[in-house]
Order: sequence, then structure tokens, then C-alpha cells
Amino acid sequence: MTSAHYEFDRDATIHEHSHPEEEVYEVLEGEIEIVIDGVSHAARPGLVAVVPANARHFVRALTDGRVIVVDHPARPDFG
Repeated sequence: MTSAHYEFDRDATIHEHSHPEEEVYEVLEGEIEIVIDGVSHAARPGLVAVVPANARHFVRALTDGRVIVVDHPARPDFG
């Protein structure tokens, strides 16, 4: 498992990509839009977004905020 804590600014983005790990976004503050295989979802405190392994996804910050991102299994590129 890999976990990371990020602070984000409104309108920040993560480009569309995929990876073999499942990924979970838990928003601590603020709100993000996450598009998973073409379907848009909102995530904010109290909600999580789960990205299945190999799913195409991108993220856009709707507000300033903070998020924890967890990947399983551990991502080798974060070593």
C-alpha cells in the first residue's frame, strides 16, 4: 500500500492516466471532481472516490483543499 497527503488549489488538475493499482481518494477539506472511465464523480469530506485498477481517470480541484490518496498494492514509482 502507498499513501500520500496532498494540499491542492482550486482548478488544479491531475492529467488523465491509468495504473495497475486500485486507488482511493479521501478528501479531508474542499471538493474534487474525479472522472473515472468517462463518468464524473464529486468527492468531498465524508465521501471517498475509488478508482478501480487500470481505469482511466483524471482529477480537478473544485475548491482549495486537502486529500489523502491510497494505492493498493504499493506503487513501485513512489518508492
